[in-house]
Amino acid sequence: MANKTNLQDMATASAIGIAGALLFLFIFPSGAISTLMHEVLKLPGPGVGFGVVFGPFMAACALAASRLTGKRWAAAVSSAAFGAVMSTVVSVFNLQTADPGRLGSVEFFIGAVLLGLSLEAALYLFSKVREPVRFAASAVFADMIFLAYSLPFIFAKSAPEKYAALTGSKVLIIFAVSALSAVVFSVLSLLVLKIIKR
Repeated sequence: MANKTNLQDMATASAIGIAGALLFLFIFPSGAISTLMHEVLKLPGPGVGFGVVFGPFMAACALAASRLTGKRWAAAVSSAAFGAVMSTVVSVFNLQTADPGRLGSVEFFIGAVLLGLSLEAALYLFSKVREPVRFAASAVFADMIFLAYSLPFIFAKSAPEKYAALTGSKVLIIFAVSALSAVVFSVLSLLVLKIIKR
């Protein structure tokens, strides 16, 4: 019985990650994030789209999976499913995406897994903290790890000129707006869960 429950919970966590990835691709078509970050909001790059949109969105899906199943590993499973589906869909259907993010690459998938593991660690560390703050703090922590990984391992290779031009003030801005976005997405995740009365 316990094994059946664990399989159901794993399927639920995976389904949330898969649905999140497909929804993300629908909401943010090719170039949308880059246009929003750099042309509309005038934020510096590279990597700000990952920190402000990608990371927090994945974290919100993973937090929902964790809350719905009540399992400690659910966030990691959800994030891995998100990364795997995103990479697979982009590669198989040859979707046009902004090149700097290297969507569909092994590096991106590793980043998604790292975000999920970081989220699991944070949820455990903040387990005695009240839920809204616990969700927000965990999302911020995981997003900061995801962003810190993405800058040198993805953007240093895909956008070397922009990466080389990063200054301390630009990095501070990128991390600050990313942290704020992670808080917002974590709150949205809780609101959605309350709406569906879970």
